[in-house]
Amino acid sequence: MYQHSRKSNLNLYEQTASSSWHFVIIPACLHTILVQKDPKVKLKMIGPLGFCVMVIVKYFVFVVRAKNIKICVDHVVADWRNVNTTEDREIMIDSAKIARIFTVGAALLMYGGGCSYTMLLPLTASKSVSSSNVTIRVLPYPCYFFIFDPQVSPTYEIVFCAQILCNIVRYSTTSGVCSLAVVFAMHVDGQCQVLMRLLEDFVNGDREKSSTLHQRLTNVVVRHLRILRLISTMENIFNEIFLIEVVGCTFILCFLGYYCMTDLTESETVGLIAYFLLLISLTFNVFAFCYIGELITNQCMQIGQAAYMTEWYRLEGKNASNLIVLIIISNRPVFLTAGRMINLSYNSFFQVIKASVAYLNILRKVTM
Repeated sequence: MYQHSRKSNLNLYEQTASSSWHFVIIPACLHTILVQKDPKVKLKMIGPLGFCVMVIVKYFVFVVRAKNIKICVDHVVADWRNVNTTEDREIMIDSAKIARIFTVGAALLMYGGGCSYTMLLPLTASKSVSSSNVTIRVLPYPCYFFIFDPQVSPTYEIVFCAQILCNIVRYSTTSGVCSLAVVFAMHVDGQCQVLMRLLEDFVNGDREKSSTLHQRLTNVVVRHLRILRLISTMENIFNEIFLIEVVGCTFILCFLGYYCMTDLTESETVGLIAYFLLLISLTFNVFAFCYIGELITNQCMQIGQAAYMTEWYRLEGKNASNLIVLIIISNRPVFLTAGRMINLSYNSFFQVIKASVAYLNILRKVTM
């Protein structure tokens, strides 16, 4: 009964999110293409519409990968339930605290920038008067509807509130995807540290005196396989999302930089603050993805180094051979990728920023 109710609620949320996004993006595209004639205003709509498309695609990828996400969540829960020592628990708690910092940071930046753009910018914008002497009130997303006029009260207020709700769903999706990826990655980091701690005690067994060498070897191998399995599942879930984020943010950061420059030139303080906060937020998201990619690669390499630094030469032939296999496997690089094409690392982050700045220079020379 509970499972059926939860599934019904999820389906309702999916339908609500899908219809709410269509309520914003389709009328906004129609307004940009059919109504708006000023090329500068059209250019200012490309960034927000591009962000909408990014979030919609990420959301539906997430829905398709729901089963794999559940596998990862169950994996994390099982690891927490099987903690053996206080030291291992402390390591995992420290990793979880770092994940929480990233989660809070991503949410604050996204909601701060998003709410500034969605609410403050329209409310502080100067109103204009049409040729028919009708006051044009600004919406978060200028829109065109065939069947009604969004400028007439109370239609304007209803559309305004509906667009705010749609944007909250988008910001929640964006920060939620980033947070979930970081939580899984930091859990992997904690498990890698626990495994390296086991390897330090592998030969002598000082911390686990009641265990045999074979039991310690089994524990090490099982933990290592679980780590690799979790990373593989993460890659299956997030590789398309990472690709959307890297490619999409390369262009959206370019447009946000352009909007900041134009608002600075025109002394639009509220717009400058809103666009700058969004710029910082999306940059933070890209950095978070590249950070966890770099972290996982380094931690997996360190497992091999920790295994090599044990006194494996004191072991019997078969046990030494098993440990050498672990060393060989650990020395094979493990990556999180964007679309299985780009390895996520600090270098990837700098390449995204470099490409965005290059496109911004081109856009500035063409339009300003």
